[in-house]
Amino acid sequence: MKKKVDLKDIAREAGVSAMTVSVALSGKPGVSEERRKIIKQLADKYNYRPNRIAKMMRMEKKRSIGLIIREKAEQLAGHGSMNVYAAEFAQLCMADKLLYQMDFIDSTADNEVPELFFNNIVGGCIYAGGVPEKMEEWIKENPNFPVVCLEEVNRYSVCSDVRHGVYEAIQNLVAIGHRKIAFFGTPLEFYINQQGYNGFVDAVNDFSLDIKKQWICFHEHLSQQETMRWTAETFDHMFSQPERPTAIMSMNNLCARAICYQA
Repeated sequence: MKKKVDLKDIAREAGVSAMTVSVALSGKPGVSEERRKIIKQLADKYNYRPNRIAKMMRMEKKRSIGLIIREKAEQLAGHGSMNVYAAEFAQLCMADKLLYQMDFIDSTADNEVPELFFNNIVGGCIYAGGVPEKMEEWIKENPNFPVVCLEEVNRYSVCSDVRHGVYEAIQNLVAIGHRKIAFFGTPLEFYINQQGYNGFVDAVNDFSLDIKKQWICFHEHLSQQETMRWTAETFDHMFSQPERPTAIMSMNNLCARAICYQA
């Protein structure tokens, strides 16, 4: 059976992005007339027509909202906050009788702009995860499409006070007698991770803690299994040394699980 041509097929043959095809076929500005003509000719050639369901959703897009999580769906179990975002988002949308759609994108796909941003299915998006450069440019160039970023600073953002939260966690550890505290962190390219580390540094300085350099550890972008393995190996090495910490501050749910297992 012959495969039905979709938006991405047209984009591939035209040598443009799916977003450009969508804009060209919708009649919106932002695409040259020459390119628009080529895209329309390809659409006619393959008898491409926008999906009827998508058309129906576009009619209701002011009552539709998207949630985009920058993580593979199969990795979601390792992220405590991401699970909460997805569950709360679905519950709130159902309570307000909003149409909603959740999408997951690969955290390693730096050049990918989420399709929900431009396919006219939703009227706006909540976005959870790091914001790569190309996506940030798209948000700036399309001010009429609202995108609210969670835990990353952008045009519209909602950020937790992680810096203060980590500071208070260290303060509580100091209050019960801990002065040798290790820090297991995640990539500092993300705002929430930067704030967590800054809170740790603030507490170290304010409480004059003697923290060894080797007690401050960061992992790169890893799969769940790799993160657990890295944490276990780092923990074992750290606690095989003559001088070791008496408490650990972890910024990652998977790291915390691995530390508890190793302990």
